[in-house]
Amino acid sequence: MKEKSQLIPLLRVLLSIDVADNLIDYALCKEVQSCDSIQSLFRQDSKNIFVLDTYIHMVGQEYLLSVLRPFVAQIIKDQPNCETEGVSKEDLKHNIQTIKNAMLRLVDVISSSDDQCSPLLQAVLTKLYSFAMARWPYDAPGWVTAVTGFLFLRFFVPSLLDPCEYLLCRPWELRFQERQTLFKLSIVLQKMSNMVLFRQAANNFHLLNPGVQLGSFTINQWVTAMCNIDTSMKIRTEVRSEK
Repeated sequence: MKEKSQLIPLLRVLLSIDVADNLIDYALCKEVQSCDSIQSLFRQDSKNIFVLDTYIHMVGQEYLLSVLRPFVAQIIKDQPNCETEGVSKEDLKHNIQTIKNAMLRLVDVISSSDDQCSPLLQAVLTKLYSFAMARWPYDAPGWVTAVTGFLFLRFFVPSLLDPCEYLLCRPWELRFQERQTLFKLSIVLQKMSNMVLFRQAANNFHLLNPGVQLGSFTINQWVTAMCNIDTSMKIRTEVRSEK
């Protein structure tokens, strides 16, 4: 976090003299060019990704607070039980439904927030789409997935994993149970953004797949509209099974 606090003043200066775009374009281009496939984008930490992470959280912080802070506050208030392992069949059914309701509510909150989104953040997403389209011209279904994967992996998910760090709540408000709930929701949200279903495992998350599929479609359509993507082009609408 110390390194980010040192980079932010520099980024603010670059924004003030209208040259931050050059740095962000360079970082996006280098990341895209360094990857063999869309699925490998933004999976490894690097200086370029560090710059992108810092920038999107700087320009998108107000947006993040307006979207996620009320949601996190509701989770803290409701104290939902989202345990999916070592519980009875009846409790499992109830808890899976609880997670499904929470995750679809989260998707609804995010997908109805495009009018609050920072234009600078939107510009980064649109540029990423263009870079992905140029880098992988024959993988049209994956171009939007490149954007959703980046936005959720590097922006929304870290905020749910560490809500106090991103000022979504205060440390003493968050108990272990709510942390676990937000952790599980972050896992589900990442699957949605990558349009990948859960495979059957001990944590029983595969039972969430119908909701994951619905959420994936909503996220896909939201990003397509927010980035003004030409809907006549083929984009990914099917959800793949996890390998």
